[in-house]
Amino acid sequence: LSINKQIEEIKSQTNNSYRLDELRSKIKDNEAKIRDIEDKIKQQEDKLYNLNQWVFNFKKFYGYLANKSLKVLQGYANKYLNELDSDLQIKWEGFKVKADGSLSEKITPYILRSGEIHDFWSFSGGERARLDFAMILTIQGVINSSHKYGGLNFLSLDEVLEGLDGLGLGKL
Repeated sequence: LSINKQIEEIKSQTNNSYRLDELRSKIKDNEAKIRDIEDKIKQQEDKLYNLNQWVFNFKKFYGYLANKSLKVLQGYANKYLNELDSDLQIKWEGFKVKADGSLSEKITPYILRSGEIHDFWSFSGGERARLDFAMILTIQGVINSSHKYGGLNFLSLDEVLEGLDGLGLGKL
C-alpha cells in the first residue's frame, strides 16, 4: 500500500508541476496583454489630451474673434455717439475663457460718462434716445459695411426719437 500511495503522490506531483508550468505560461501571456492594453490606454489618453488642448485653443480663438467683433461694434457706437455730441461712451465686454476651460459667452454692456459706469435708466429721456439711436446706427453701419450691395439706405424711426427735444433732433 505504501508503494501505491507513493506512486500516486509522484503522479499527482507530476500533474501539479505540469499544471503549474501551464499557469505560469498563461500568466506571462496575460501580462503581455495587460501591457498592450496599457499602451493603448496611454495612446487614447494622449489623443484625448490633444483634443482637449485643441478645443481649449479653439475656444480662446473664438473668444478672440468675438471680442474683436465687439470692439468693432463699440467703435461704431462711440463714433455715432460722438457725432451726436454726446459725452457718453459704450464699452462691451464678453467671451471669456473661464478657469474650467468653458467659454462664457455673456456680453456685458457698459455706458460710460467721464470714465465712470452708469445705468441706462439713470439718464434723461434725450440721452437714452441718443444711446438707442447710436445703437440703431451701429447696426445699420455694420450691415452697410458688410453687405455687397450697400445695405440699408432708409431708416425709419418713431418712438426712439420720442425723448429728444428740438435741440437733440437738430443734432441728428
